[in-house]
Amino acid sequence: MTRWEIVPFQQPDKALIDVAGGSLLVAMLLQQKGITTPAQAAAYLNPASYALAVPEELPGVLQAAELLRETQRAGGRVRVFGDLDTDGQTSTAILYSALNQLGYVCDYELLSHGQGRGLPVSVVEKAAADGVALLMTCDTGTTDLEAVSRARELGLCIIVTDHHDILDALPDADAFVSPKLLDANHPLVGLSGAGVAWELAAYLLSITGRDQEALSLLDIAAIGLIADMAPLQNDVRCLVQRGIEVLRFGERVGLAAIYKTANVDVSLLNEEAAGYHLAPRFNALGRLGEPQLGVELLLTDDDERAATIVGRMDSLNQERRAHIEAATNRAMALIESDPSATSRPVLVVQDREWPTGVLGAVARRLVGLYDRPVIVVADAGDRFVASGRSVEGVDLHEAIFSQVDLLERQGGHPQAAGFTVSAANWMRVREGIQHALEAEMAQRTEPVLSINLELGWADANLEAARALDMLRPFGSGNAKPVFALGGAHFLRAEDVSWNHETAHRRLYVAGPEGERLQLTWFNAGVLPDTDQTVDVALELSRGFYRGEERLEASLVEWRPVEQMAAVSSLLHTGPEVIDLRRLSREQALDALDSLGIQGVVWEERLHSRIDGARTRSEINSGESALLGRDLVIAFVPPDPATARHVLDVVSPTRIVLLPDTNESPLDADRLVELVLQMVRSALNKHEPLDLSRMAARVGTLEGAILAALRLLQARGLIELIRLDEQRFSVQRGGAVERLAMLDRARENVLLQLKEIAAFRRIWERDEPAALLSALGSVEVGSVPQ
Repeated sequence: MTRWEIVPFQQPDKALIDVAGGSLLVAMLLQQKGITTPAQAAAYLNPASYALAVPEELPGVLQAAELLRETQRAGGRVRVFGDLDTDGQTSTAILYSALNQLGYVCDYELLSHGQGRGLPVSVVEKAAADGVALLMTCDTGTTDLEAVSRARELGLCIIVTDHHDILDALPDADAFVSPKLLDANHPLVGLSGAGVAWELAAYLLSITGRDQEALSLLDIAAIGLIADMAPLQNDVRCLVQRGIEVLRFGERVGLAAIYKTANVDVSLLNEEAAGYHLAPRFNALGRLGEPQLGVELLLTDDDERAATIVGRMDSLNQERRAHIEAATNRAMALIESDPSATSRPVLVVQDREWPTGVLGAVARRLVGLYDRPVIVVADAGDRFVASGRSVEGVDLHEAIFSQVDLLERQGGHPQAAGFTVSAANWMRVREGIQHALEAEMAQRTEPVLSINLELGWADANLEAARALDMLRPFGSGNAKPVFALGGAHFLRAEDVSWNHETAHRRLYVAGPEGERLQLTWFNAGVLPDTDQTVDVALELSRGFYRGEERLEASLVEWRPVEQMAAVSSLLHTGPEVIDLRRLSREQALDALDSLGIQGVVWEERLHSRIDGARTRSEINSGESALLGRDLVIAFVPPDPATARHVLDVVSPTRIVLLPDTNESPLDADRLVELVLQMVRSALNKHEPLDLSRMAARVGTLEGAILAALRLLQARGLIELIRLDEQRFSVQRGGAVERLAMLDRARENVLLQLKEIAAFRRIWERDEPAALLSALGSVEVGSVPQ
């Protein structure tokens, strides 16, 4: 069981809050990171305020630069050799591009998948046969002592640029460029292969006065750094920040082709989008045998060639996903069929059918499922190719290296490593790795989930998500903040897709005062019971759909409810509330006049609306003159989120709560009947359906309207085609019931109405401050007599 632990923090001072853009939330999170002064905060938040280390501080840069210049003066040919993954492709592209701009005679080559890992001796021998004078590695070479020595024997000048762990001896290279030779606290120590390549390229370009060209390569460097999960601290963080700025200009032809295919708005690109849309495509090329296309795509100026490569990329990426899915399912079946498997310190699964290019991805998934190191092995008959992933605090690479005398090849990091071993040595290696990990796993402590802050439900909103963007990029070394919300009432869950089953779920929860929140749980585990009260740990971010900004909340973990500190609202103050709900309707309307209320009346009913009242859709499209007016709420809103949205639009100075009428709440049959009436009207007018307007017309949730539409679709009465998040094109159906959808659709209608009824009960209670806590802290005004 994971233990939740709140990260300590102190109240930040005004100077720190000011540098944080006025956000108390951001200032608190900065302070948790040990960033306590305005100067430190400015350097962290703004790359223009951060002073990068000079490339000469990276060991080997000066020697490598001199060797390259000597080779150029002698008219010698340079070959850049890179690893096949995204980091290797990007580092190759960076160094080849810089050398090409500087007029070197150069070419590049990438590791092919059949060559295993690292720098093969065959690559060195081929370079010598091709007349290459200087061979330079990218993202590889540190542990390839034999290949480096062979280069020296053949008279090749060899430069190793790499970032992998040094576990035995240094390679006997003419120059060895590596951050692993730095002190652990040096700002360059976390560089990946692409970061190392950029530092060397930046130095080569700067000494010829071409610094601007080095900056133009930061977009490629950022992709490699993000893909290889380099720790986003110090210079690495700044390089990624600057690289994302270059990416957002969208000037590289090959990347523009990816954006077009993936429907990415480049102006909104961040590290998550780069990690989701860019890195997997380059990885697919490498893992399925065509990494040279990745380098070509990064360097090409030909739109047609770029489109062709991206098409191939996407085809290979889909193929790789299919292989990963099949291999993961097979691996899980093997593990579950062995009762003793999960009692071992490391899970080892092997199969003859697995492509070696998917082993690491499968291992990563299994680590998440079984919470222990995993090694996934492709059995090629005469040899075994393995890739492993580990849990936090357990060094898998060291365990593998303990068997180095029996291995053909090995390499990696503490959390991700791989090796190749002959069939004759496989069982000895397997037992040796398991033995090496036994002590570490035995000493492993109870897993801890670090919670940055316990938020009030009012604070889990879009405003907070916007503020958190200042702390990007998130990733290794700068994890997304995790927040806790206490006392969440679990309502229901559904698959994120209506069309096919996935591993991901949308969860709907309500806070202690009825505040409603939708959470996305990727690779969902065991769900709470319906109506169970739980605490939720979540991440907040802002997303965009068809240009509209929205809050996205991702579930990290849930637990049965525990006593948590009462947090009403950390970050907000709000308008005054005047509560007239205990008066009669006539008395309340008279009180409006006596109080001089001048503002917007919000009411959504089928009958007896106050003259001049507006629905939420009419307020949304209303004139700017509505801002700052009083807001009169003349009915029971369907949920806190809808009420909060209307408040955000109006930003009232006062909120007036009127008594509800005796109009009966909608039941399922009446809701479906009203939705069908609106559908018929839309069909007659040849208009699309708009969920927001439909919901506002009858005072319900958009989710309830959609659930009713899905029920009509399941009954065969209509066909829906989604135009965007709010609108559907509708056609008459074929009157054929879809039994598989029908029960689910009925259940969703009832669940939506259940949520509305729950909030209605809360709305009718006597505590207006508690009632509106989901909308921010409020001051409660007196009720007129």
